[in-house]
Order: sequence, then C-alpha cells, then structure tokens
Amino acid sequence: MKIIKLTLVGAICILLSGCATDSLNLQLTPNEDSTVALKDESETVYILPSDFDVEDITFRSYKSKVSSSTYEKLFWHFEQDTLIVERRTDNGGSGSSVIYEIERKMSPDSKKVIFVPKLEKKRQDGLVLPYAVPLFDINSFLATTYYKHEFEVDSEFTAEAIKSNFKREFNNTNELNLDDAKVSFSVEVYPYRKGSKAVIQFNMKTIPSHNSMINIEALYEEIELRLTSIINA
Repeated sequence: MKIIKLTLVGAICILLSGCATDSLNLQLTPNEDSTVALKDESETVYILPSDFDVEDITFRSYKSKVSSSTYEKLFWHFEQDTLIVERRTDNGGSGSSVIYEIERKMSPDSKKVIFVPKLEKKRQDGLVLPYAVPLFDINSFLATTYYKHEFEVDSEFTAEAIKSNFKREFNNTNELNLDDAKVSFSVEVYPYRKGSKAVIQFNMKTIPSHNSMINIEALYEEIELRLTSIINA
C-alpha cells in the first residue's frame, strides 16, 4: 500500500510541476528539521596569490524558475569565518532546503585557505505534497570558484603581429582549458614606445577534480606564462 501511495504522489507531483528537478528524496509527509554534524567530509584547500584578498573568493549562486510554480535556488554568505550555503527548492514561499555550515581556516599570511564542512541541516515546509529536500554535492560546490584578473605585457613586436599570433593560436575563441580551471580572456594591444603593450583580462572558473588542493597562484602564473609566450612568439 505504501508503494502505491508513493507512486501516486510522485505522479501528482510531476503533473503539478511541484517537485525539484534534481530532488529524488520524495517524502509523503514533511520531516522535522534535521541537523547532522559532519565528521568525514573532505576539506577543500586554496592557495592564493600574495596580493589576493580572501574575501574575493566567489562561489556559484543562482535562482532559476523551472516551472510555473517552482524555483531552484542556490545562495551563500559568510558569517565571520563560517560559510553558510543553502540549496533550496520552493514556490516563492514554502519549500525545502539543505543548508551547510562550513568552517573557513586561514594561514597567518592568508595565502592558504581551508574550507571544512561542519554541519548539514535539512528543512522541509508544507503539509501537502511537500518539495523533496534537494540533493547537493557540497564538495563540488566548494571546489568551484570564480576569479577575474588583469595583467600587462610589454613587447618588442607590433600590435598587428600580436593580434595575428592570438588569431592563429585561438581562432578568435580566446579560451583556455587547464587541468583545474577553464579560462576566457580578452586582449587589447596598442603601440607602446618602440613596440607594443598588451593588456589581458581573464575570467577563470575552477573545476572539481580528484585534487582537494586548488592552487590559484600557480594557475595565474600558468595563464600569464602561456599568454605571454604567444605575445612574444
């Protein structure tokens, strides 16, 4: 009888577009809020450039309307050295959430930052056809961050030659795929002294991998080295 009820509720939920698209933990009645201390979650470590402000680390967030009555949301904020992350599904009012509290630890020089998940809270609102608590990978979230960076390169070559180098190398796509990051960039070149100056701006997104240490300083250096080599080719 329970199987029949579950199937019926699932069918109604789909018809009403009232369930989260990535939520599989369907419950017939809402559970009380639950809190679990996390003991075995792996930590995510970032190595930052010396002039980088740790407060500028940016994680993913979104608010998407996936049906006439359902929103999928992800948002985060810091409370001192605790990162609060909430993944939520709702109808604009009541809904269900999974919330994480992550401890942020820093080395004395702030170059090494460690994020350690400490607490998981699940919350479910509503008495009739409640939304399922969303499934969420907190470690993947912590390993995905966004950066903007700019640097300049003086070159003995002309602006036209440098532009031709980039067109030949990237065919106007201006994208780099690294082992731990994806990069898109723009290049502005103008005459400078007896050669040229290139100003490069790039956006970088780190991507989850088997490595729990993400070296932003090394990634910046790799990007600058590769693009500088094209400028002076």
